Amino acid sequence: MRERIEDWRKHLCPVLGKRLVELTGDYTPDLRALLNADIIVATPEKWDGISRNWQSRAYVTKVALVVIDEIHLLGADRGPILEVIVSRMRYIASRTNNPVRIVGLSTALANARDLGDWLGIEDEGLFNFRPSVRPVPLECHIQGFPGKFYCPRMATMNKPTYAAIRTHSPEKPALVFVSSRRQTRLTAIDLIAYAAADERPDGFVHMPPDELAANVAKVRDPALKHTLQFGIGIHHAG
Repeated sequence: MRERIEDWRKHLCPVLGKRLVELTGDYTPDLRALLNADIIVATPEKWDGISRNWQSRAYVTKVALVVIDEIHLLGADRGPILEVIVSRMRYIASRTNNPVRIVGLSTALANARDLGDWLGIEDEGLFNFRPSVRPVPLECHIQGFPGKFYCPRMATMNKPTYAAIRTHSPEKPALVFVSSRRQTRLTAIDLIAYAAADERPDGFVHMPPDELAANVAKVRDPALKHTLQFGIGIHHAG
């Protein structure tokens, strides 16, 4: 979010002549700034709390466009908050006769049509951008893994993951998504083991040894320190 704010302040606002304010748990501008703002960038939690008293907050009722990034999170922990925001903004629009346009952005959705119907989006307003329109070419490889139980199934994915990294991104960074913090560590340890067995114990390290040692020395978690020494990058999707 911080990156988005800085980027819009630098590139978008000067071109369009718009004023942007940040509304988060860490920073709340004064009322004058909110009333004079053209663009408000807020976290879902903050906007949920602010918009509850919309009758006494003119800057809420003036909103004509709501852009929700990563709207697929409706199915995650933040889902109820996003759902309340959408419903409340549509209710406010019906009470004030001030139309509100809602734009939802997502990387991938299996039920985009259902979500569009819930948002009140007509067919001409639903855009499904295929990989061919990307500025950077994208190849998609899908591999299925049978198995009823979670842990064994996740374990069987690690070796193919290592093979995919060696095949498709042997020299460039790779990002592996897993479903929990615990699985982050388990996957990283397995990838380290496969790299060592492949006689490439430092194959994922892309920095000078002295710089790596300085960074590893700051880490207190022994397991994490061991992981960093091999340059593995695993991300917890939750």
